[in-house]
Amino acid sequence: LRFSFVGHQGCVRAVAVLPEKKVLISGGDDEVIRVFSLKAMRQIGEAGRQVGTITALEFCGKAHALSAASDGTICVWRLSDWECVHILGGHKGSVSSVASHPSGRMALSTGVDRTLRLWDLTAGRCAFITRTKGAAHLVRWSPDGRRYLVVVGGRLELRDLSATLAVVEHDTGVLDALFVEPRDDLRCSATADANGRLSLWRATDCIWRRTRPSTARVKALALVSLPPDHRRQAVFAEFPGLALLAATSDGDLETWRFCDPDAHDRGPDAKSSVGTRLTCLAVSRVHPEATPHRPRDGDGARPEGRAPAVAADASAAPPESNGRASGGAPSTAERKRRRLKAILQKNTTKRRHQ
Repeated sequence: LRFSFVGHQGCVRAVAVLPEKKVLISGGDDEVIRVFSLKAMRQIGEAGRQVGTITALEFCGKAHALSAASDGTICVWRLSDWECVHILGGHKGSVSSVASHPSGRMALSTGVDRTLRLWDLTAGRCAFITRTKGAAHLVRWSPDGRRYLVVVGGRLELRDLSATLAVVEHDTGVLDALFVEPRDDLRCSATADANGRLSLWRATDCIWRRTRPSTARVKALALVSLPPDHRRQAVFAEFPGLALLAATSDGDLETWRFCDPDAHDRGPDAKSSVGTRLTCLAVSRVHPEATPHRPRDGDGARPEGRAPAVAADASAAPPESNGRASGGAPSTAERKRRRLKAILQKNTTKRRHQ
């Protein structure tokens, strides 16, 4: 443990890191978003607009951040002065998860109202609504922005612009999931479930699995890239040096390499104890080979490629608007599908030409 912040009253529910600016944000039960400098290792400000627990945080490009709350709203914050420039309303009940598209022009959100919503951040409105088979508690974009995943209980759905690509049914609840895509043509995902299993999936095929010896639950997953002198042979050549970082409810940070696919009962490759129950996790920097843009000289990147993690415990380019809540109405399934495909294709095309 390098350092820690004490700032929240109550449980911390969400953290997010913007490595380019070395900024960490956190939110929790006290309804406040706190802003920390990872360079100065101190708090530099706070923001608050929502009434209720902060349930999710996401950076939206390099100029804005998103915060979701139990009051059913999503706030868009301008990073230059931490002003709330827009409030996205529409969810009836708590927002469970929010995910910003890599282009920074749109976002997905899920809530207890059993809806999945696509937000057009350029127009500041809801562009697409669809029902989910239960209350989805997690949504994630793929690194290239062409696919996303939705988790409903023990059901993991992988979707692209127009259809569901794969459905993975677990015999218990999925606690966290993320994409593992070191290459654009590789479509894999990793999950942690309530039975203590960490799994790597290629579509619906499980190609790697570990059963954790501890009864503590995994609260969050992150993908890290190990430095060359710490790497081992991976399951496949597509995963050189990649590893899963798992934050657990008993205060441990576990590192799991993608090696020895048949050793299901093997323990973690490394473990560090924080000493208190962890609730969320973010990685402040990954190895240059695992990021789309290599760091420039003089930006403070570690030459050995280590990946410090930021974990929180239970103890402690949108337009300006008038702040009024906005929402959208659902249309027919076919019109919704075409609208979603057009929006995603437009933003993906713009991102490629940038």
